[in-house]
Amino acid sequence: MLNLKKTIAMLGATLMLLQGVPGLFIPNNKAQAASYDPAVQELMSRPYPRVAGNQWHTTPDGSFSAGDTANKVMFSAKYLDFVSLNRAGGNMNDLFLDFHQSTHDPSKGLLKTRNDLYSAASAVGRRVYVLAYHNMSDVWYYQSTNVFPNENFWMKPDGQNIGTWDYMDKHNLWYRGSTGVIVTYPGYNLSQRRMWDSRRIEVQQYWANHAKGITDQGFDGLFSDNWLRSGFAGNDQAGIQRGWNTIGETFKQIAPNKILLGNSPPLGVFTSRDIAMLEDRIDDDNDGDTSVPAYLNYSDQGASMGQVIFDTYWNETRGPFETFRVPMNLLTDNILGLTLRTQQGRDLAHQQAFIEKLGKVGYPKGPRYRADGVLQRDFDLGKVIVNDTAGRVTINLPAGIYRNLDGVQVNSVTLDPFRGVILKKDGNVTPPPPPPTEPPTEPPTTGTVPAAPSELTSRVAQGATSGNYYVYLDWKDNSNNETGFEIYQSINSTSNYQRVKTPGADGTSYGINLGANPTQGTYYYKIAAVNADGKSADSNVATAEVGTVTTPPPTSQPPVAPTGLSVSITRATAGNYVANLSWTDAS
Repeated sequence: MLNLKKTIAMLGATLMLLQGVPGLFIPNNKAQAASYDPAVQELMSRPYPRVAGNQWHTTPDGSFSAGDTANKVMFSAKYLDFVSLNRAGGNMNDLFLDFHQSTHDPSKGLLKTRNDLYSAASAVGRRVYVLAYHNMSDVWYYQSTNVFPNENFWMKPDGQNIGTWDYMDKHNLWYRGSTGVIVTYPGYNLSQRRMWDSRRIEVQQYWANHAKGITDQGFDGLFSDNWLRSGFAGNDQAGIQRGWNTIGETFKQIAPNKILLGNSPPLGVFTSRDIAMLEDRIDDDNDGDTSVPAYLNYSDQGASMGQVIFDTYWNETRGPFETFRVPMNLLTDNILGLTLRTQQGRDLAHQQAFIEKLGKVGYPKGPRYRADGVLQRDFDLGKVIVNDTAGRVTINLPAGIYRNLDGVQVNSVTLDPFRGVILKKDGNVTPPPPPPTEPPTEPPTTGTVPAAPSELTSRVAQGATSGNYYVYLDWKDNSNNETGFEIYQSINSTSNYQRVKTPGADGTSYGINLGANPTQGTYYYKIAAVNADGKSADSNVATAEVGTVTTPPPTSQPPVAPTGLSVSITRATAGNYVANLSWTDAS
């Protein structure tokens, strides 16, 4: 449903924003990539190369930790399309951005950096999107009042000045593996970094609202780190991944048109992401998961899923930036990610100099193709060629057309194995046509969706011993072909329904445990039946007032006490004394 909404939103609008480009460039090789939200649609409408800053570290005063902030801000304003801002130093070293001064104080931290980037871009007539770093899978111990007892935590969960660690600990929301032991993030111990249980609705609601609370400060979206970390042990890895995706779906519902970036290859389980990051997932060879064919496959796979690929550069051993990484990027529709400092310690300057020298090559005239035994792609203002073979290759070019980036005319190029070149030429930039204004009709289904349930009712009870609140739902099952049901819940609103439970087929009742400290107010519920052909219409809406409790479920009564207890002392043959007890069982 979320991807369908993305498709309709994109196809129903032709954006002409800031860059003067009419509509979205749909990747030539994947027409089905037309599933982006409007903000990403505008981002992807820009000329090539599309370039972004990846995890640029800031400091408490809002400058870049790598120094030379004024130059980096101006470079970003002129050449970058978005920047993701990472954690800051000192007591701002805040992966979770729980601190008020990180994201809610315009004179400090990420919010100040964002404001500086906005102002500089506006001065040159551009828009640079700014995403805030936002972890998703685990909690650091320094997100705790034990570490920063005087810090102002902006979210105030449970009405208290506490951070994410304290909240997870207070509500026992840690992820426990098959042995029942809290799972740590790989390489850390329990006092440093723990995994949370994303399958729990409390976690899903907390973190989606935490994300919204940050983007409400004016950020254009989030870099949601650690979406795929399968190296930790557990008994339900697939369930944990589904839980992360539910958080993303919930965030996209309550914070529409915000960009959601996640750092793993495109995967069908993470449908809520707009942008999928390939972290240095390329190498100048033809073998393995980081090979040139694998990189191109990931790029095409992302487009087919409606996920833009963010191709980040960090490790220089994976191929030279100028003669491999950027040419490979231009063979695709990926966004190129720049780093403030490479793994080898080189700063942004060499990336910046090449991007400034390259400028823009306009829009592709079509998809990549193979000619003269190598990969090529043509643009309005240039051409990219990559030799993906094991031998040296010379390619002859039309005379008098192309120039190298120094402005020298070239009529042929010779490329070593796994090296590329970007050439410029004169021409006019021709944006692709805008997408159609009518959404495509959905293909007809061949089966029959189940009939909708009806007569949904609810009641609230509180456990006498546990203190937990329970909502009990009852309904009439009107279908005979459902494979299950989906229960939707919205709290104190009828516009924010989230799927919370999925009972099996043929059921007519279900109990939902809200825990001991649920949000007080009106809970709205509806239910639908589902099968392989789709989902039924929703049932009627039933409401439950949490705080107004009906008769609690019966609890077992203690047994009646025994009577007539007596004792006699005897001495056994071995010399030991024995106490003999007798009583009457009255229960």
